[in-house]
Amino acid sequence: MSTRARWLTGVAALIALVAGGVALLKSGTYGLTLFVVAPVLIGAFGSWVVRPATPAGAAGVGALATLLATCFLLALGFEGLLCVAMALPLTMPLGAAGGVVVYHAAFSRGQTQGMAMMLLLPSASLVWDVTAKPTVFEVHSAVEIAASPERVWKHVVSFSDLPEPEEWYFRAGVAYPQRARIEGSGAGAVRYCEFSTGPFVEPIQVWDEPRPAAV
Repeated sequence: MSTRARWLTGVAALIALVAGGVALLKSGTYGLTLFVVAPVLIGAFGSWVVRPATPAGAAGVGALATLLATCFLLALGFEGLLCVAMALPLTMPLGAAGGVVVYHAAFSRGQTQGMAMMLLLPSASLVWDVTAKPTVFEVHSAVEIAASPERVWKHVVSFSDLPEPEEWYFRAGVAYPQRARIEGSGAGAVRYCEFSTGPFVEPIQVWDEPRPAAV
């Protein structure tokens, strides 16, 4: 494969991986695919495109490719600065590992088979992420409000946009609420609490709307 074709293929693969990461972020599918497999593949493709001469160079290229992809999410507004800063100590070493793996695969007879196995990783990890059942905890909380149930209810099911915060830590990437909306009514409806980093989905199982007391 020519150098030009290699670069075009690598850029297309990088765009596809970033787009897949964005799709996972929007769907709330946080797991092995997003935090482990994607950085390894990004680093692997970076090393495959550049073809560094040494293992250290391959690790550096892989880490740099992962850094650029992660910062791309920041530039698009899908993640905040603090979230990216916390992810980089995990994603950059994985990207470096992917770069080294591809470097050594280039000198082995099983290069094609090795790359094919790496490309199968996302499908396997996605199955795990979707089917794995997380531990469920039940939390009870209560807030006493000096107002009638009827008056409070309308603010529970809907409220207008909240003003943008001015504190620096929110500007740096800490998530803050923006608005909420409900699709449907009654049990089975879904409330979307939209934060600066994306929506938080809450399926409604109990709809206990207050009713005027009988006279």
